[in-house]
Amino acid sequence: MTQSQQHENFSNLAEFVYNELINIENNHELSGREKIAALWNLQNDFLSNLVVDEKIAFTDFARFHFIVHKYKLPTVVKNNFVSFKKFRYFLIKNKDFQVQFSHVSHYKQTISDLVAYIVFAKIPLEQEEEVFAEDQESSTILEQVQPRSLRFILSKKEILKDKIILNCLDEASCKVKIFFEIRHSDMIKMLWQTATILVSNIEKINSIFNEIQVEHNHDDEVNIEIITEEIICYKANENTLVVVEPDYLVDVTEITECFTYEGELPITPILTNFLGKKFSVPAFKGNIVNNFFDELLENVECDFDTAIVNALSKKPLAMLVYEKEMTEKSLKTSDKETENKQTLEDKIRFFRAELYEYFVNLRNIILDNYINTTNYMEPSFISTSYGLQGRLDLIAIDKDRMVNIVELKSGKAPQNNIRASFGLDEVRTLILPLWINHYVQIICYNILLQEIFKENISNSSILYAKPNEIEPLRSVVDNEFVKREIVIIRNWIMAYQRELAIGNIDILTALPKSQIDSFPIYLQDDIKQKIEILENLSEVERDYLRVQLAFVTKEIFASKIGLYSDNRKQGFSSLWLDSIDEKKQRNNIIAHLQLDFEKSDFGQMHIVFNRFDKQNLTTFRKGDICIIYPENNKSDLSEETNGYALIEHQLLRGRISYIDEKEIVVSLRNKFMQNVFQTVDAWCLEADYIDMLNTNIYSSIGEFITSDFDNKKKILGIEEAKFLPLPKEIENYINEIEIQNDKKNILKKALSAENYFLIQGPPGTGKTSYILRYLTQTLFEKTNENVLILAYTNRAADEICSALNRISEDFPFLRLGNRDSSQHTEKLISFIPLEDISKKINETRIFISTVTSANHTPELFDLKEIDTVIIDEATQILEMNIVGTLAKVKRFIMIGDEKQLPAVTTVAPKELEVNNELLNEICLENLQCSLFERLLKVSKKNNWENYAMLTEQRRMSPEVMKLCNKLFYGEKLCTPNPKTKQKKVKNLFINTNIEKTSKINTAEVEIIAKLIQKIEQDFEKRNEKLNEDSIGIISPWRVQCSEIYNSLTDSQRDIITVDTVERFQGSERDIIIFSTATNNLFLLDLLSESKIIDGLEVDRKLNVAISRAKKQFILLGNKELLSQKTVYKNLIQLLEEVDYTDI
Repeated sequence: MTQSQQHENFSNLAEFVYNELINIENNHELSGREKIAALWNLQNDFLSNLVVDEKIAFTDFARFHFIVHKYKLPTVVKNNFVSFKKFRYFLIKNKDFQVQFSHVSHYKQTISDLVAYIVFAKIPLEQEEEVFAEDQESSTILEQVQPRSLRFILSKKEILKDKIILNCLDEASCKVKIFFEIRHSDMIKMLWQTATILVSNIEKINSIFNEIQVEHNHDDEVNIEIITEEIICYKANENTLVVVEPDYLVDVTEITECFTYEGELPITPILTNFLGKKFSVPAFKGNIVNNFFDELLENVECDFDTAIVNALSKKPLAMLVYEKEMTEKSLKTSDKETENKQTLEDKIRFFRAELYEYFVNLRNIILDNYINTTNYMEPSFISTSYGLQGRLDLIAIDKDRMVNIVELKSGKAPQNNIRASFGLDEVRTLILPLWINHYVQIICYNILLQEIFKENISNSSILYAKPNEIEPLRSVVDNEFVKREIVIIRNWIMAYQRELAIGNIDILTALPKSQIDSFPIYLQDDIKQKIEILENLSEVERDYLRVQLAFVTKEIFASKIGLYSDNRKQGFSSLWLDSIDEKKQRNNIIAHLQLDFEKSDFGQMHIVFNRFDKQNLTTFRKGDICIIYPENNKSDLSEETNGYALIEHQLLRGRISYIDEKEIVVSLRNKFMQNVFQTVDAWCLEADYIDMLNTNIYSSIGEFITSDFDNKKKILGIEEAKFLPLPKEIENYINEIEIQNDKKNILKKALSAENYFLIQGPPGTGKTSYILRYLTQTLFEKTNENVLILAYTNRAADEICSALNRISEDFPFLRLGNRDSSQHTEKLISFIPLEDISKKINETRIFISTVTSANHTPELFDLKEIDTVIIDEATQILEMNIVGTLAKVKRFIMIGDEKQLPAVTTVAPKELEVNNELLNEICLENLQCSLFERLLKVSKKNNWENYAMLTEQRRMSPEVMKLCNKLFYGEKLCTPNPKTKQKKVKNLFINTNIEKTSKINTAEVEIIAKLIQKIEQDFEKRNEKLNEDSIGIISPWRVQCSEIYNSLTDSQRDIITVDTVERFQGSERDIIIFSTATNNLFLLDLLSESKIIDGLEVDRKLNVAISRAKKQFILLGNKELLSQKTVYKNLIQLLEEVDYTDI
C-alpha cells in the first residue's frame, strides 16, 4: 500500500470515528456507563485499524505501546489514554459509580485528539466548558486506581555475564527494567520480544532518569519536546514468578503430561496433539470409573446396572471398539494356548466383574468420606494470574466450610513412596506417596483454587479407585519449588506454541533419543516412526506442514487472546478483560438473565432463563457452546453465601438448546445442587472456547502428512486424480433417475472418480436436494461401500438428513453428534439403546456428521472402513480441518461454490497469505481458501477434468438469476422453461441519503417498514398471507438489523427473518430486502470485499444476499457511495431504480 493510499484510508477511518463520537455522545438511549464502553470499543477499533498492515501481531495490551512509539505520541495524548484506561478499570470494579456527562465528554475528546494527531485531520469537535481535570472527584478517582498487576510488554532482553535484564513497558507505556541474576533466569530464558509478562514477587529499586528529545512532526512543522524520562527498576529474587501471556489459559492436563521420572518435557502437549489420541483400554476403563463416581456422588444408592449403562451411553462407539479389540486379541491367541484361551464373552464378563468391584469400592469410599459434604462434580476453574485452567473431579465442602479437592484415578497407586526429581536447571528431589504427574496435577488445582478460597482449603488428594488399595486417598502438600517449576513449564509450552506460529517445525523432530525414552512406552515407537517420516518429507510436504501448523496455532492464539486476530476482540480472554457494557456493545453477551425454577429440569441440567435484556438480536444460536456466570459478583465464602464463591469463580459450561427473544435454555455439562442457583439473582451468558476443537486439528494435519496413502499427492495437487470405468449397473441406475441430463452426467463422472471429484454448485442448482441425495442413493443401492457425509454446521447436516429421508422414510443412515445437535433424534447414535448399538453400526453403511463431530469421533474409523466421503458446502471448511479424515478414506467427492461465503477464520488476512513458490505452485496462496477451491484452481490450471459445474438452477426467477449470472457466473446459469407463464417481478434499487450515523440508516428502516406494508397489501389482494418463506431482510451491520427488527410489528417478527448475510447462507425467501446502511467510505470497504475468480470480480457476500431471493431482490443504499465499488455499480445498473416516496 502506497503512502497516499494509507493516508486516504486513515482519513476515511478518521471520518468514521468522528461521526461515531458524536453519535455516542448524543445517543440518549445509552447510559453514561454504556457510552464509556462504546467509546472504549471505538478507540480499540481505531487502534486495530492502524496496525492492520503491520507485520507484527499484537494483543490489545501490546498494540497501544507499538502505536505510542511508531507515531511518537505527545505526552499529553499518551497520558489521556492512560487516564481513560484507569477510569475504565475503575468502572469495572465499582459498579455503582454514576458516570457524568463530563466524563463522557472528556474521553470523547481524548479519542478525538488521538485520531487528530495520528491522521493529521482537523478536529471538528468543540472543547467542553467543563474541564475534566478540574473535576476534583474524578481526579481523586484516577489517583486511587492502581495498576491491575505488574504486567509488562517485553521490548528487549539483555544477556550479560552475570545478569539478564528485561527491558519492558508498563501499562502506561513507561520504561521498566527488571534485573535477574543468572541463577534465577530459568523463568525467563524462553521469553520473546513483544510478549506480555505478568511478574510477581519483585523488589522495586532506585529508578534511572534520562533527559531525552522527542521530535513531533505536525502540520509540516517539527517540534522538539525535551522530557525527563524515568526508567522504573525492579530486582528479581528466587521467589519471583514471570508468567508469559497470562491471558492464554494452558490446561492443567497439558502441564501434568510434561512431568516424567526421567525429566520435564514441555514439548509433550504439542507432540501428543500432533500424534492424535488413540483408543486405549485403560482410558476407556477410566472414563467408566469416573462416570461411576459422578453417579454415586449424586445418588449413593444407584444400582450398578443403571450406572454402567449411563457410563457406556456417553461414548457408545468406544464400547464397540473395546469389543472389537478384545475379539481380535481372542483370535490371535495361538493354538498352544487353547486351554488358557478366553472367548470374547469371557473377556467382557471379566471386565464387567472388574468394573463392579470399582463401583462397590467407590460407593464405600463415598459413604465414608463424602456423604455429609456439599459436593460439586467436575467444576471448571481458571487462573488469570498463572494462565491456567482445569476441571476437577470433585470439590467437597464440609460443615465447617472447608474445601476438599479430590481427583480420581482408576489406575493403581505406587506401593511404596517414590523419589521424584523436579527442575529443568536446578534439580530437587521429593519423596512422594503418589505418581509424579498426579502430584503435579493436584498442585495445579491448588494454584487454581487458592486465589478463591485462600485459607479455606482443607485437603487436596488423589483418590486411587482400584479396589483393595490400603490407602486410596493420598494427600498432597504444597511445594513452592514445584509451583515455580509449573510456571516455568507453562512458559516453555507457550514458547513452543509461538515457535509453531512463526513456522518453526524443527521443534517436532529435535528430541534426542534419551528424551523419547522418557515418554510412555506405548507412545515411544509412534514418536520415533513419526519423527523419521518428518525428517524425510519432500520439500513441498514440509512447507505444507509448516504453514498449516502455523495457521492452526495462530487460530488458537486468536481464539484465546486475540493475537493474530482481525476481529478486534480479545478472544476468550474477553471473558475477564472486558466489561459487561463493552461486551453488550459488541453483542458478545446476554446479560440480566433470570433463572426460571419452574421450567428448569435440574435432574437433566436443562436450565431455563428468562430474558430481560434489550438485545432483540444476538450472535448466539441454538447449538452454540456457552458459559454462564452470576452477573453481580460477591467474593467471600461466608455462612450466608456458602457455595456462592464456588459458583461465582467456576465456569458453568453448556450448550444452548433453545433461544428466542424471551428465553434461553442451556444444557449444562456437569451437575450442580439446585440450592446453589437460588443464591444468584441475575446471570450472564457468553460464548465458550473448547481447546479440543482446535487441538484436534493438529492431529488432523499430523495424520495427513505422516500417512502413506494413495490420495496424498492428489490432495496436495501434485498428481492428477484418476478415473475408473463406471460399472454398467451404476450407469443404468443413474439413467433411470428422473433428473436433468446434466445432473446425470455429473453423477456418473463423480462416481467413476477413483480419488476425488469436485462439483461446483451455484445457488439453487440442487447441490443437496438432488446431487448429494442421488450420489448417496446410488452408492447405497448399487455398491457395498461405506459412506460418510460431512457438513460444516448441524443445520446443514440436518438438511442432508431431510434429503435422505425423501428417498424413503426408513432409508438407513445414522447421525453422529451429541443429543441436542439434531432434530433427527431417531437417527442419532447417541439415542440408540446400548443393546442395539452394535447391530445398528454393523448394518449401517451411511453416516452423516459435522466435520467437528467426525474429528472428535475417531472410533467410527476404527469400526468401519469408509470408502467414500461426500462433503457438502465444502467451501465453508478450512483445508486443515478435513485432510486428516481424507487420509483415512479411499475417495472423496466435494460439493460447493467458491463464489459464496468462504470458510470462517478468526486470523487476520495478512496472516493468511502464503508467500512460498512451491506452495503457490499447488495453488496454496491463502490459508482461508478451502481445499475445494484450491483443488479446483489446480485442476483448471492443469486442464484436469476432475470437476464439473451444475448450471441449471430452480430457485431464482429468471429476473433474479440474471443478476447473479451477469455479475458472478459469466452467464453460465440457466433456468428451465416454466410450465406456465410467470408474471415478471422487477428487482428494485432505492436510493437513500447518507446519514451521520455510521452503521444505521433510519431512512432505510422507514422504507423497509413501508415496503413490508405494501407487500402485505399485495398478498391480501391475492388472498394470500405472509409466511416464514415470504420475506428476508439482510443488512451487513447487526445494529441496523436491530433497528429494522424493532420497527416490525409483533406478527411480522414471527415470520420475517432479519439478520446478517452469514446467517442466511443455505436458506431462501421469496423476497430479499438488502439494507446496506453504509454512510461513509470506511464502511464501504468493509461492506464489499471482492475477489477475482475466473476473471470476474466476485463479491461473495453480495452473491449470497442476491441468490437468497426466489422472486424479487430489493437493494437500499446511497447510489453515489455504493457506485464507488465496481460490483455495486454494475448491480445498480441491472436494477430498476424507484423513488422511495412512491412506495
